[in-house]
Amino acid sequence: MCPNICYGRAMLTPVDLGGAFMFSDSGTVIPVSEARDKLTELIATTKQGRVPVIGRYREPGAALVAPEIVRLLPQLLGAMARETGHSVGGRRRRTPDEKVYMLGDPWPFVAAALWMNGHRAMFAQFASDTLDAIQEADAANDLPRMTVEEFLEAMPMTLGGDLPDEAQEAVIDVLKECLPTMNPTR
Repeated sequence: MCPNICYGRAMLTPVDLGGAFMFSDSGTVIPVSEARDKLTELIATTKQGRVPVIGRYREPGAALVAPEIVRLLPQLLGAMARETGHSVGGRRRRTPDEKVYMLGDPWPFVAAALWMNGHRAMFAQFASDTLDAIQEADAANDLPRMTVEEFLEAMPMTLGGDLPDEAQEAVIDVLKECLPTMNPTR
């Protein structure tokens, strides 16, 4: 069954972005117990462009971001899907019988992160938008439109380095069910 759209907690790895991520005074992830007491203050810092990272045992568990940033995520994923799709459809498939064996970076990393963090609906939409863009580029280049089956054939190699082997079958099953229903004209 296709997953319902759900925007839950996503695991984020803190990266040094010139102080954008906010840690406790000791330079570590803010402990959950400390964050509880300072939650209002931490939420307010998101309006200043800060991203407080909260976790347990020095492991990041969640990051607080302003709601405006969260609302940008679908647009960013859509733009990435279009760029990847046009690149694959427009530049990688030069002849009608040439197969696409994998989608280019950073698509696999983003897709695997969505999947592994429970965002199945966003993952399916991301894949669907990418396939739509590939098909548009194929049509613009007078190539046969990539089919759902061809797209699915490219998934193991595309996601191989970013998604654990045990998740591959579940990914294919979700895409087999969701891709045809997300765009009935395929």
